[in-house]
Amino acid sequence: MVKDPATKKKQRAIRRRNAAAKRLPVQTRVRRLLRYRLIVPIRRSYHAPTFAARGVAVGLFWGLAPFVGLQIVFVLATWFLLRAAPRLNFSLVLGIAWTWISNAFTTIPMLYVYYVTGQIMFGHWDRISGYDAFTELVNPIVEAQLSEIWTVFYEVVVKELGVSILVGSVPYMVLFGWAGYWLALRIARRYRDRRLAKLKERGITPRSAGPLPSTRV
Repeated sequence: MVKDPATKKKQRAIRRRNAAAKRLPVQTRVRRLLRYRLIVPIRRSYHAPTFAARGVAVGLFWGLAPFVGLQIVFVLATWFLLRAAPRLNFSLVLGIAWTWISNAFTTIPMLYVYYVTGQIMFGHWDRISGYDAFTELVNPIVEAQLSEIWTVFYEVVVKELGVSILVGSVPYMVLFGWAGYWLALRIARRYRDRRLAKLKERGITPRSAGPLPSTRV
């Protein structure tokens, strides 16, 4: 199949952008990835700001849960439970996107923070192990297949570490979920106001003060 000149030109431009992106410093690439994966979806949402903010809050809440590999499942379950309630429904797209905060690079450090927090909450200061020893203990969780994740999780977390990780994760899930809601709400409202201002500058009268709430994703 012969490609038309416009398609070839577009593909060349994409290849040049990808090549240029690979030459950027690692921290710059990570910053851009976070922006396009987490922030841009909030700004591009045409739902009510609260609808988008609830999606970020739910995604962060479950994304910070210590249930490795199952965060998206919990987001989906929450969405199905709340989709019939307009005041509680949220953006499933944003909810799933923000579970990405838990990944191969952050999982073990997060679990260690939960473990230390849990031990402190229980008053077990003398039982806190070092990071290296903890890493060797929880590595099987990160490396486990989805079908065996619960078995490995029970063996490591429940039998070896007690409930310290589970209890220690709760403050972070609640705190960051709440903070994510207000941050996303601020970003969404600011972008909505900017979009409305541009419409007014062009002489276009918006039909409403902002996007209407919707139960659609």
